[in-house]
Amino acid sequence: MKVYFSMPISGYEIQERIDHAQSAKAALLNMYSEVVTPFDACPYDPDKSYGECMKDCLRELIECDKIIFDKGWYESNGCRIEAEVARGCKIEMEML
Repeated sequence: MKVYFSMPISGYEIQERIDHAQSAKAALLNMYSEVVTPFDACPYDPDKSYGECMKDCLRELIECDKIIFDKGWYESNGCRIEAEVARGCKIEMEML
């Protein structure tokens, strides 16, 4: 099963978010065969716009069987967009 891990990024220190994504991915790989994080979909590039990164993330999301939301997801505009796309595409959803 291919899983997308949705997590808040904006408003945080970027390296902390990258480290958190890697840690979460490692833990989820114990349960799922493939895990995609926002940083897999859109590797950090300070010159890339928010909109470009969201498009990259959404392209990855629609290829997944399930989306797992990190704590605090509902406070993130990007996570809420991912939730709406997942609902519309009938992708299984889980909130941590």
